[in-house]
Amino acid sequence: MSEQRKSCLPERTVHEPPKPLPKIIIKVKEIQGKGTCSFGHVVGQTIKYPEELNQLCPWAFYAVFPVIQVLLFGGTFFYEPDPDKTYIACSDPYNEVVFEVARVWDEV
Repeated sequence: MSEQRKSCLPERTVHEPPKPLPKIIIKVKEIQGKGTCSFGHVVGQTIKYPEELNQLCPWAFYAVFPVIQVLLFGGTFFYEPDPDKTYIACSDPYNEVVFEVARVWDEV
C-alpha cells in the first residue's frame, strides 16, 4: 500500500510579514471634581504608549489598558463617531480624569 494519508491539518501557507502596530496617544481632556489630579496629570498632557507609560498614573493605566488593546489590534467602539478614538475616565471618584485614547497610523 503506497497510498498516502491525508493530513487533517490545514496546508501550510506563506503569510505576509505582519503590519506594524499603530501608535497609541493618550491625552488628558478634562479633570472633573476639584480639577486636580493627585498623580499630577494636567489637561492637555499627552502620553505616548508604550514609550512614555511611566508618566501615566497606575490606576489610570488599569482603566485605559483594555481600550489600548482594542485599538492596537484593529477594534473599534461602535458608539464613537471616530473609529480611531475613544474616551475613558480613571477610577478616582472625586477627581475623575478623562482621557482621550487615539490610534495614530501616520506616525508608524
